[in-house]
Amino acid sequence: MNSVTEYLKTKDVEMKFKWCSRTIYRKMSRKNNPFPSPRIKCSGASNLWAVEDVKAWEEREWQQCA
Repeated sequence: MNSVTEYLKTKDVEMKFKWCSRTIYRKMSRKNNPFPSPRIKCSGASNLWAVEDVKAWEEREWQQCA
């Protein structure tokens, strides 16, 4: 059985974390726990982040704060 990957658009990531698109890319360039890169990069359109990648990043962020 194939699993279907769910994606978040750039706007979805912005709304989820209350970030602007610039903040997303700043977080991606961090040395410690960088935000994941989009799985699908669309020129002139919204990039797509895998929900599972974002959730894994979020878990690591929480662990660092604990």
